[in-house]
Amino acid sequence: MLILPLLAATMAAPATPVDAANAQDVACIALFAAAAGNSTDKDQAGTIAAFMYYLGRIDARAPGYDLEGHLVALLSDEAYLKDQLPKDGERCGKELSQRGSELDKIGKAMSAIGQPAK
Repeated sequence: MLILPLLAATMAAPATPVDAANAQDVACIALFAAAAGNSTDKDQAGTIAAFMYYLGRIDARAPGYDLEGHLVALLSDEAYLKDQLPKDGERCGKELSQRGSELDKIGKAMSAIGQPAK
């Protein structure tokens, strides 16, 4: 008899488990998806790039991830939108700023290749 409740719980679980890293990246995707709709043409390219960055992280980590289902659930949660979204905005912004600094450092190193020593 224990098998039936266990089976029901298993069937109710999403096909792809939501781990902490995916949940954090989905929050960033939600943030930048909303921002893309509200940004000017000048800002939209950066917003879309941020969206794609987080999407790529999820795609690499969990191919076939139910992004739509998790985004809908997240953006339908009023408490999340009110309380957690601003915090996620700060976190996602810091992550992108750090990654941008790393890429800037790489770009400078690449530019120096082949340049005469000073």
